Amino acid sequence: MEIGKAIRKLRTKAKLTQQQLAQSTGLAPGHIAQIETGVIRDPGLSVVAKLAGALGVSIDQLVGEKKSA
Repeated sequence: MEIGKAIRKLRTKAKLTQQQLAQSTGLAPGHIAQIETGVIRDPGLSVVAKLAGALGVSIDQLVGEKKSA
């Protein structure tokens, strides 16, 4: 799954708007919209870390890495 789609899925599951997620991460709502729609495909590690923290998941979970058994 693309990172933008994963972020949107987790954000909507948490019942957060893009504005609310932006406020909790310090990012602009437009930046979040661009990530979710795929305009920005590689948001960078610091942005991914902020988003993962705000969504309550690990970076690995957000980027789709599977944990090994």
